Amino acid sequence: MPDFHDSREKIHSELVQELVGPRPLGKPLDLSKPVSFATWEESRGPWHDGATGEEILHEITPSRRYAVGVLFPAATLTKDEQEQDEVRAAGVAGFDIESAEGPQRGPDDEHVGQIRAKLSSGDDDQDDDLDLTSANDRRQSTMGISVCGSFPEGSQLVVEANFGRYRPVRVTIGDAERNWWVRSPVAVRAAFPAGALNVGAGGRQEVKPVEPVQVDGGHGLDINVSAFCRKIGGKHLITLTVTNRSSGQKDAACLFQAGFRAMAKSGAAFLPYPDRPNIRVLDDEEQSIALLYRKHQTFALGHGCAANWEREPANSVTWVDAVCMPWFETPSITPDITLPHGGTLGVSMWALADPARQSEAAQQIHSLLDGYQDWIDNRRRDAEELPQEHRRAAHRHITDCETALKRMRRGWAMISEDSDVATAFHLANQAMLDQQARSAAEPRETTLDQGFVHVAGRPPSGELPEGRGVWRPFQIAFLVAVIESIAHPGSGDRDKVELIFFPTGGGKTEAYLAVAAFSMFLRRLRDPADTGTEIIMRYTLRLLTAQQFLRAAALICAMDMIRRGREDLGDEPFSLGVWLGVSTTPNTQRQAITAWKELAKDPASAPNKFLLLRCPWCAATLGPTQDQVRAHPHVVPFEPMVQPGGDDRCAIDQHGHGAYAEW
Repeated sequence: MPDFHDSREKIHSELVQELVGPRPLGKPLDLSKPVSFATWEESRGPWHDGATGEEILHEITPSRRYAVGVLFPAATLTKDEQEQDEVRAAGVAGFDIESAEGPQRGPDDEHVGQIRAKLSSGDDDQDDDLDLTSANDRRQSTMGISVCGSFPEGSQLVVEANFGRYRPVRVTIGDAERNWWVRSPVAVRAAFPAGALNVGAGGRQEVKPVEPVQVDGGHGLDINVSAFCRKIGGKHLITLTVTNRSSGQKDAACLFQAGFRAMAKSGAAFLPYPDRPNIRVLDDEEQSIALLYRKHQTFALGHGCAANWEREPANSVTWVDAVCMPWFETPSITPDITLPHGGTLGVSMWALADPARQSEAAQQIHSLLDGYQDWIDNRRRDAEELPQEHRRAAHRHITDCETALKRMRRGWAMISEDSDVATAFHLANQAMLDQQARSAAEPRETTLDQGFVHVAGRPPSGELPEGRGVWRPFQIAFLVAVIESIAHPGSGDRDKVELIFFPTGGGKTEAYLAVAAFSMFLRRLRDPADTGTEIIMRYTLRLLTAQQFLRAAALICAMDMIRRGREDLGDEPFSLGVWLGVSTTPNTQRQAITAWKELAKDPASAPNKFLLLRCPWCAATLGPTQDQVRAHPHVVPFEPMVQPGGDDRCAIDQHGHGAYAEW
């Protein structure tokens, strides 16, 4: 099985090295003596410092190579830019620094106001594009984080920062001289005692480290570490800043790969950062978010950077980081529900597909619905223990859950009482079983041997792999919940948009394909001659549309095989169509014929605009290859060109038309 975690780590590492650095590559270079090369070809890198392993930049300056995580020397900034840098880092979102009586006004508010005035002026003579030519004029020299802390007597707050600096190295290449840049690490450490951090009310106070800032590898650099402290609402708020106050040449005085960690030592702790004072009533969505994420606290705010901290949920943490390129690993989510006595909750497709197993199916469905009822009851009791500000949202969530449960019970009642609904439900489950079995089959290679098409192996038996044929709870709950609104035209839920929200791989596609199968079967059962379009699937990405088309094709084949064995589903085959635009699929039958002839004539280079690369039913590979120049597949995705052939053992082919798609 592929190691997706390792692959993700590699992608993240490559991205950081590319944007932030460093990226030490190539051959070692001895910098203890003058560096010279006879030719330009000989000087080509990449290179790294043979003594330290550090990166050497030989074709570009550091400030042009890396765009993220750079602290420029403050001496190169204008006075206004430097003041803005420090004010921004020292400010606290949501609080006025002096009085905390209202939102803080930032130094860019006037500029923002000018932009808003320009956008709202309605002047038709204005250009469509906003003038952003000065967006990169200002070079950041300070980064900081704001925290809320508890600092008992004897504790301290320690800041440890790490950077990279690049120094020029003169290199001779033939008769020319060039500056190359070699990286070296810079480490900074500063400690602040608790007594200095616990300031009283009455405005912001700047606190200096108890001892001079320790800087290793920073000869010639001026790096300042400060703490701006204030007490607001009884809470000690501290903004820690690291500023590059160096002077000199820009690249040599810049700090790269900037970041630092603040650590609460000897009994100190960082507490959840106070929320912005509410100046208005939260709407329903904001109340829901506050409820759902109440255990996930914010422990720091970044200024000119992002903040990161220890794993949560927690009531306090002992370290927070200032990072220039943040990342977060979202927790894994499982669709499985563990039962109290062990095992996972599931509902058998076999039982739901077989009318003779109705009692078994009912027992499984009732177990699911009763379990959901118990869960709702537990949440109702939990709601009474919540803080008052979360109870309104909690009660609304519980009401929504009860509404969903009622819809599920109504849907199951219709299956039990309406024969057409019951039959459509049974057939939909049977079709889902069949498509699962066919989709799991390995592709069977199609070859051309002396003018005869040969397909390797035997057609799939239709047997399900182990572990399949079971609905996950959210899948069958979704299907049962929408039964009544699909089957009953006068349902009050018909104006609702149903949303399945689950990460990739959870089973969303099968859930909605089951709903599609039920709806199509029910329409045919009620009127076998009613063969119009029933389902429209729309996707935002062409690649995703093509992928989902292949999965839906297996279901359509399964449904049509069921139709052939019954007399109450009409004579018209179930069909599937797709439209992706002429660059991906033909828009007309004439375009399809032309594309097919071009593919058969030159299979090695002609674009294959036919989405089915394997038979959805027998798994035989479709479409010509270099070894199959004129092999015609036995299923092509449009009716006028359906051609029997390929594997004559495929049940889809034996009827001469099979399941097909139309443009």
